[in-house]
Amino acid sequence: MSSNKYKQMSIKEFTNKKFNDVLDCGCGTGPMIEILCEKYPDKLYTGLDLTPEMIKKAKEKNLPNTNFVVGDCEKIPFENESFDVIICTNSFHHYPNPQDFFDNAYRVLRKGRISGDA
Repeated sequence: MSSNKYKQMSIKEFTNKKFNDVLDCGCGTGPMIEILCEKYPDKLYTGLDLTPEMIKKAKEKNLPNTNFVVGDCEKIPFENESFDVIICTNSFHHYPNPQDFFDNAYRVLRKGRISGDA
């Protein structure tokens, strides 16, 4: 299955879900945020990645309603209950301490909201 088709299938998870803001953990250059911005232009998006060069490239896309941050997905640098949705696409296998990621994702996810791994 092509990467783009896989991403489009992942986006279907958002259909009929109420959300305002999304955190993309391990966002890389922001391809998932780019797709989400096209489908849901009125939402707020935050991309988090450990690699400054990836964040630089993501910022160069000048996507609306986005914020790209250099940071560790195992130590998510945001306040508790900050996001309605957390996604993690093609980066989870890079986390040396997966439980730290899950603990932090749970902490920053608003209660009753959704998370997904694509």
